[in-house]
Amino acid sequence: MPIHTLELVKALKAHGDLEISLSVSRQSERYHDFLKMGVPCHAVDTYKGVGWPGLLASFFRLPFAALSFYRFVRRQNADIIFASVSHPWNPLILPFVRRKNRPYVLMVHDGLRHSGDTTATPQFWLNAELGMADAFVTMSDHVKAQLLALGGIAEDHVLRVPMGSYGATVGTPPVRSAARPARKLLFFGRIEHYKGISLLLEAFALVRARMPDATLHIAGGGDFSPYSKAAAATEGITTDIRYLAETEIPALLAAHDILVLPYLEATQSGVISVANAAGMPVVATPVGGLVEQIEDAETGILAERISPQALSEALVRLMSEPALYAHIASESRARSEDLWPQAATLIGAFLHQIAGERQRR
Repeated sequence: MPIHTLELVKALKAHGDLEISLSVSRQSERYHDFLKMGVPCHAVDTYKGVGWPGLLASFFRLPFAALSFYRFVRRQNADIIFASVSHPWNPLILPFVRRKNRPYVLMVHDGLRHSGDTTATPQFWLNAELGMADAFVTMSDHVKAQLLALGGIAEDHVLRVPMGSYGATVGTPPVRSAARPARKLLFFGRIEHYKGISLLLEAFALVRARMPDATLHIAGGGDFSPYSKAAAATEGITTDIRYLAETEIPALLAAHDILVLPYLEATQSGVISVANAAGMPVVATPVGGLVEQIEDAETGILAERISPQALSEALVRLMSEPALYAHIASESRARSEDLWPQAATLIGAFLHQIAGERQRR
């Protein structure tokens, strides 16, 4: 998400002891917001579309992008290159901009490709970029463990920071309280196998049997055809299967009460960060880094197991206890406000550490 980089740069800039220059995609939804940051900004044409088809269609741009980035890095006299997210072009561009005393630090969102993920970079290509990095930043202990399990990575070169919330995405959040029943459930994000749509549909059927006024809205891009028959079999389910622009997210959150994450596996979740910023309670399965992002009954509800029955029980619990709902809505938003400053402090010190080590060699 471009908003992740935008919020991170804001926090690092406020930290004060780093001179920041940016290289950003001109195709980013947040491109003009980056230009307003007040720091040197290098714009590059990357590609439109999702995954490898979009990448291959614009492959001819790569040599020009590499040369332009190389000149920008030299002009800024950069001491360190920090990537806020992996990119398919990185392994091809990095050899031209790295040098002995200019380390590369990568923020890793996923150490291993999710099973069935149709848009993720292939694991061998991700491994190529991981092999070029001098140090890593992760947003969960789960991903940190994935990296260390690959071998050859020093633990003191992997920094774990909290995942910040995306307040700029949600704008002014609605006030959520115990005044009205929470019955409108929402799933939004890419439709992928590991997101557990089948589990969600089974769980909602159980919820609906106990709470006939409950509704579920599923929104996001991807292939929904494997689930369409099951979705049609249960009343109260609506869908909007298409790419969602960031500008559409505030209204989507405001129109619903509870975000559901029925994931079968996970590293961490950006949609949880969006929900936290909006004070929207989350119910999730206990997988991967989700158990680190959610404190049960404080910032969300974790199902006891990965099963339709356990997920439905967690949902009914939150929907049946208005006071608990109001508490989570308030607490999740309040706690999310300090996460980016915490992350920036840790990352700033880490970058100084890595740059200092390289300079002493």
